[in-house]
Amino acid sequence: MKTHRFSDPELYLLTNWPGATLLEESMKAVRKKYDAMLASALDKVTQRHKELDCRAIENRDKWKFKVGIGKRSWPSMYPTWPSGLWLGCVGLRHLASEDADVPYACVWLNPPKSADLHLEDSVEQLRAAATTILPQEHWKDVGQTVKKDQVDIWYPLREPRAKILGMILNNQSHDLIDFIVAQFETLSGFIPVMDEIARSCKRAKK
Repeated sequence: MKTHRFSDPELYLLTNWPGATLLEESMKAVRKKYDAMLASALDKVTQRHKELDCRAIENRDKWKFKVGIGKRSWPSMYPTWPSGLWLGCVGLRHLASEDADVPYACVWLNPPKSADLHLEDSVEQLRAAATTILPQEHWKDVGQTVKKDQVDIWYPLREPRAKILGMILNNQSHDLIDFIVAQFETLSGFIPVMDEIARSCKRAKK
């Protein structure tokens, strides 16, 4: 018979259950308010770029990707987790920990197998475009990730995590929203590039 044992941290929670429950509910409330700020930022982005018609906000701490937006016409393995423009490591866990990876912006492509895209060519297309789309302080730090089913180019945000977290801690929601919108406005330069990649996918199918 399998033995079920509680770990020391779990035993601590059990002996402090009322307080832990209050803390759990407060953490849920904080995440909900933060995600609402991100949603407001995406609303502003789509006011400027109405063609961006799908979005995602990840409310779990374990993923690096936090908030993204794209077009339904861009090839995506998972429509609710679209290929497109993303900010990573801007979740609360990453912002509150100096040991976590630094916040970054990226253009991510995760097509279905049926798209028959040459991902290495696509990432080179994105990287080449970055030299003309991004300010020099960004493109000189551009990196790339190439996997068998997905690729991206990325660059670290100029603002330190402490400054981003400070906007939240000081209840500067408007500043935070404007900051997020500004990051996506920079990334929006890649919209024509992603459109061309999507068109090449359609041409390959013909």
